[in-house]
Order: sequence, then structure tokens, then C-alpha cells
Amino acid sequence: MTVEGSIRQPFCDSRVASEHESEEGCMTLTEKDTVARFDRLVDAGIINYDYTQATEYRRIAGLDFEFRVSKVLKDKPADTTSPPSTGNGSVVPKQRPGSDINTHGSEIGQLDESHFLTFNGYSCYRPHYLILTLDGHRRQWEPLCIDDFRAVYAFFEAYGEDYLVFFNGGVEAGCSRLHKHLQAIPNESFDGNPWRNLDENSDAMPFTYFEKKLGMNSNAEASLAAYTAALEMVQRTRGCEISQQDRAPPHNVIMDRDRILVIPRRAAGNGLVGVNAMGMLGMIWTQSEESLQLWLDAGPHTVLEHVGFPRRV
Repeated sequence: MTVEGSIRQPFCDSRVASEHESEEGCMTLTEKDTVARFDRLVDAGIINYDYTQATEYRRIAGLDFEFRVSKVLKDKPADTTSPPSTGNGSVVPKQRPGSDINTHGSEIGQLDESHFLTFNGYSCYRPHYLILTLDGHRRQWEPLCIDDFRAVYAFFEAYGEDYLVFFNGGVEAGCSRLHKHLQAIPNESFDGNPWRNLDENSDAMPFTYFEKKLGMNSNAEASLAAYTAALEMVQRTRGCEISQQDRAPPHNVIMDRDRILVIPRRAAGNGLVGVNAMGMLGMIWTQSEESLQLWLDAGPHTVLEHVGFPRRV
């Protein structure tokens, strides 16, 4: 995959820039370059990533589950009250006014007029990105807007279509940081089909969700329209509306260029394990074999039903 140079502020890495800067000053990066940059930041302690992480697959109650056991998640801030930290655990000043996400040293560049791209400081994939608002005062409980979707499509244009983008909308939806952001990961789980449970095991899905196929000619405006319609259904499911403080009901969003999925949420976890957007599709990130066992003891199917809204059959 070739990464086209539409990122406005390219990598601040001379080993990459000197080799790939074009005559127009625009940079073309390959996937190899991106991963090399990621690896250097891991070596420098700026990004946390576990190269030895284990992946276990289970089929339970008619659903497929992928458990990624990564020790770096032990150091990840567990809730929105924890301060941002560096790779070695020391607290650093906020990178941007209003932000609670430390992006020092890991920023890649500006995607558009409202968002920038950085590596996730606690990565479960190689690489694992954050798409953040330039305004550090924007919050994760706000509904997505046209600027957010334009940033997502700018990411797709720059980095290709082999990525899944997701949003943890609110604490109950699995967010641990308040600065408004989406995440992007390589489309590699379940042999490259992260939608497997929707496509092949939909009858076993234990929670309510709203899905819209977008088609290959999708754009930010079409995605926003689909999201807005789904969010109205989320509001009806939860029996609440967007508040005057612009707080949307807790929900997850998962999308690629072909489809968008919106999931209403009622809890972040069951008190022992937590679930983000990807967990709702069966891709569960856990910090140890002990926490994996907590999942198995509770029953992943039961946990997903608890944190979502039980599906009406």
C-alpha cells in the first residue's frame, strides 16, 4: 500500500523526509515507511506496543472472538480522570490546551482544517492511529459532525482503504480520554474481515445495532446522513435526546468506506472487564491472561449483551 502525501504536516523525521519528499514538497510514504517510523517511536519509549502480544481465537455462543493480550494495556490510563503520561509513565504537560491526550513526539500531521493524525500512545495494532480534533476542548461525548467525517475520509484518501475507523462516544461506550478523537487500525482481524460476526453470525449478535451499507462511492456527507439517522434510533432506544450541552447518548461507531455501524451503549463494562467499539464486534483487547480468563468466566456473549441494549428478536 502506498500512502499518498495529503497530510499537511508530514513526519518530522529526516530519515523519511529526505528519501521521499517530492519536487512539490509533498511527501509520498509507503506502508513500510510508516511502520518503520512507528517502530522507532516504540524503541524511543514514545509509543507503547507489545511485539510479543498473544492472539487467541474462540468461538462462543455462535460468535467469533479475537482476544489480543497486550501487556502495555496495564499502563494505559483506565479512566477519564487519569492524567496523560509518557511511555515511561511520567506525567507530562498537556500537549494542547484542553487536551488530556499526550501526543508529544508521535504526531504525524494535519489531516484537514479541523483534525490532526498521531500514533496511539498505547497501540494494539502496528500501526494504530488517533484522529484528533485540533481544538483540545472538544469532547468525546459530543456527536460526530461533518468535520469528523471529512477527517476520516481525508485519512482514507491518504492511507488507503485497508483500515477500520471507530469512535467510543462517551465513558459508557468505552472511552478513557475526553479529547474528541476517532481511532484507525489495520483491517487485519478475522483474516481481514472484521465484520465477520455481522456478515456470518448476525443471528447470534446479542445487542441492538444500526447498520448502513455506504457503497464504494461514499463520502463524508453520505456517512454523516447515515450516522444522523442511526443516532436518532439510538436516542429512541435509550429514551433520551442530545442535551443542551451537546451530549449525545453513549454509543459506538465503526466504519470503513463501505459501511457504518452505530451501537447504543448502556455501560462501559460489567465491573471486571471493559468493552470498547471493537470489542462489540468480537475484537477484545486485554492486558493479561488473567483478564482474558475474566472474560471467559463471564461469557463474552453475556458481557456484550450487558453493555449494549438486548436485541429484540
